[in-house]
Amino acid sequence: MARADKKFKAIRGILSLLSTDSTIRSYVEDKIYALIAPQDVEGDFIIIRRDGYRRQDTKMGVSLQASVFYVFVISDDYDRSLDIADKVYDVLDGDHRQHDFRIRMEDYAEEYIDQKFLQSLKFILE
Repeated sequence: MARADKKFKAIRGILSLLSTDSTIRSYVEDKIYALIAPQDVEGDFIIIRRDGYRRQDTKMGVSLQASVFYVFVISDDYDRSLDIADKVYDVLDGDHRQHDFRIRMEDYAEEYIDQKFLQSLKFILE
C-alpha cells in the first residue's frame, strides 16, 4: 500500500495518528516522541522508533517494501501501561488510506526498567 518514497517519512503519519487520538492524548497529553524522550519527562509517554526495512524483489521489480517500527509505552503504573498499549494498537493496526499505508502489529513484549513499566509493540508498515 505505501509508496516506496515514503519509507523514511511515514513515521510522521504514525506520529500524527497517535497525537490526534483523543484517548491517547488523555493518557500522555503531547508526550509522544520520535526516537528519544527528554530526560526530564514525567508521567506516561510514548516513544516511536524505526527499526528496520524489508524488501522483496521479483523478476518484475520490487514486490514489497515494509518498514519495521516500535512503539514504546512508558508508565509508572502497570495497568495504565497496558491500557495505553491497547489503545495504541487500536489506533495503528489497520489500513490508513489518508497516509497511504497499512500497519500490522507483529510482536509485543514488556519490561520493567528504571522503576517504569515499558510496553514494546513491534509493527510492520507497508
